[in-house]
Amino acid sequence: MTLELDLQAAVITKLSRLPYPRTSTVPQLAIEHYGLLYPLLTINSTVIAPLLTDELDKHSASITVQSWSLQQGLKEIYEMQGAVYNALHNQALDIIEYGGTDRTFDNFLLFRESSGVFGEEDGTFRGACTYRALLQAE
Repeated sequence: MTLELDLQAAVITKLSRLPYPRTSTVPQLAIEHYGLLYPLLTINSTVIAPLLTDELDKHSASITVQSWSLQQGLKEIYEMQGAVYNALHNQALDIIEYGGTDRTFDNFLLFRESSGVFGEEDGTFRGACTYRALLQAE
């Protein structure tokens, strides 16, 4: 696996305790192909960049978690974002392996960097929260 997939798997593990279906595909595809229903959490962006330091294997990572709701009003979408925040913000992630090797990464906590809620043309509401982490190989 790549570090991006390992990071995504670690976030999915944290989110697995929440009462919402999760997928890494866009909602319409998830509903059509997997039969998932709203409310729904998606992970749609994982970006990892090496840090320019004297030490090797330090990375900055960001991951965007989106919440989707069909309920009118914003109550459910904000409740979902709050649940994701409680599961991820200021939490360490277990990134067990990197690239199929036995190397592990320490995560110096995950912090919410930005958050927003948007009304979509199809009547759904979408919340997007981006979390940032610093990763270092052990």
